[in-house]
Amino acid sequence: MLARRLLLAAALAPLGCERPSETSTASTPVVSHAAAASETTPAAATPEEPAAPRPLIGRWRGASVCLELYTFDEFELSLLSEGPKVTIRGAVERRPAPGEAGELAIVPRQIHRHRWVGPCRKTVVGDAELDSQEVLGSALRKGEAAALRLSPRADGSIELCGERCEVLEPDAPLLSGHWRDAGLERPGSPTTAWAEGALLNLDFKPAHPASTTLWIGLPEARYLTVYGEAAARHVDGERFDLDFTPRMFAAPSGAPPDAMADASPDALGRPIEVGRAVTFSAERLPAGALRICGRDDACAELPRYAPLI
Repeated sequence: MLARRLLLAAALAPLGCERPSETSTASTPVVSHAAAASETTPAAATPEEPAAPRPLIGRWRGASVCLELYTFDEFELSLLSEGPKVTIRGAVERRPAPGEAGELAIVPRQIHRHRWVGPCRKTVVGDAELDSQEVLGSALRKGEAAALRLSPRADGSIELCGERCEVLEPDAPLLSGHWRDAGLERPGSPTTAWAEGALLNLDFKPAHPASTTLWIGLPEARYLTVYGEAAARHVDGERFDLDFTPRMFAAPSGAPPDAMADASPDALGRPIEVGRAVTFSAERLPAGALRICGRDDACAELPRYAPLI
């Protein structure tokens, strides 16, 4: 009997069939249920910060006041009357959100009275820079913070209040002004050089579209004056398309009167020919400056020349 047991043990040993007490214990991995849950359950989403309210932007016109709030933090406020027009430009420190009434906090930087000629030229008032101006019964002073009350209305109009109030109706954004290269404050003594085909001056007023004037850079520090007719179309924000039709070239100083009669110069990559309309893209910039382009890669940034137009 003993011999048979020994033979059976010898036969099973190579198969690794050992007694439980003799079996080597392999380490069993311990699974943390908390860890497993964290791997399968997505983390709670972090709540997004609410988007900042869109600022109130636009142009509105009333019986005696016109207000424009730009996409950048500036404003233009015009006083309309039978006498001289007054325009106030400056910084916007705070404005209500669209659809909400609130305080329009501003700092006037420039208060300009425009030249005015009365009936039969009996009264002529010249351009002037003013230190203060009353608007809706409230005094606005250059460089001093002030506040007006602005209340949007359901029909798109706004009520603007100082000591008294006026309703202003929505109006289309307006491109109007005179812009000139900073080195041409004195055209006869330029302080900067320019490339041929550069746009050096634009004088455009929608009230007098046929009196639009361009200056185009020529070699040897000269420029060509082009008179024509223009019209601006608002695209969006501060961007406009400006259609210009040249009517006449004026010869540069020192050149014969007919020197440019058959000229066909370029301006910002666009051919300028008498009677042929050309379209420029324009964008209003802070401080009254203008960026104007012919081709996408041919642009000029011109500061406002006249104080306010």
